[in-house]
Amino acid sequence: MIDSWASVRSPEEKLAWMQTLAKAAHDLKQRKSSLKVYVQGQKSPEGAELGLRAPVLVRADTVSKCMRCSAGFSTFGLRWKHHCHACGIVACSKCVSRKARLQYDGGRACRVCDACYAAMAPMSDDDQQQCCPLPGCEELPSPAGPVPPFPLPPDSNRYGSGAVLSGYLRLKTGGRRAHWQRRWFALHRDFVLYSFRSEQDELPLTSVPVPGLAVAAAEKADGLEPRSCAAAFKLFHQRRAYVFQAQDAQDAQRWMAALERASKAEEPS
Repeated sequence: MIDSWASVRSPEEKLAWMQTLAKAAHDLKQRKSSLKVYVQGQKSPEGAELGLRAPVLVRADTVSKCMRCSAGFSTFGLRWKHHCHACGIVACSKCVSRKARLQYDGGRACRVCDACYAAMAPMSDDDQQQCCPLPGCEELPSPAGPVPPFPLPPDSNRYGSGAVLSGYLRLKTGGRRAHWQRRWFALHRDFVLYSFRSEQDELPLTSVPVPGLAVAAAEKADGLEPRSCAAAFKLFHQRRAYVFQAQDAQDAQRWMAALERASKAEEPS
């Protein structure tokens, strides 16, 4: 392995090696995080607190069975997974079949599991809503007997927390006739840049390993107006470029400095 690394024959081969190693490190970190156990002080609301404060949401990609009835989720059945917005578990549509108005969310009607629905304070008939299963959702029989409580992992929060640097950026897509998309970006210590639709999202839209990529200020040749270049930068290699626009030049410099270190797989200063 070391001999192969020391004798890479081209910049493209070096880039492929660095991105493969970064992805392997990222995958290992994700597997380890899913095995951590629940610790005191990081629990979701219970009993009288249900609906009053936001729960810690279990990451859907770490769950293979319904946390209420233990029915398995199929490999391609991600649409079958639903969060209970009262306690945070991931369950099938049969076990998260109702909606309740949650005070922490301004009284909005959200999906909750049957156990939380029964435990929460009685509501008027207008506030209680039966939630229909998603189209094409196949329901599996529930096992007999009571369902034991499922501890929430401490790191079940979204990828956006604990980032080296995070914030809203505008991403240019579509070449010269491009449009800009405003997204929330988070750069993590595993040198992966995640994008989200908004700061509140749990799971990322995309993830890009940064090691091996180049960072530079954007130019007019990148399809920008001259007045926009000061707050713009790009992340690129020979075949692909990502052009970003920050809030201002100072914000752009912060992102460029952090991405420059990540591109060399260096720990943040």
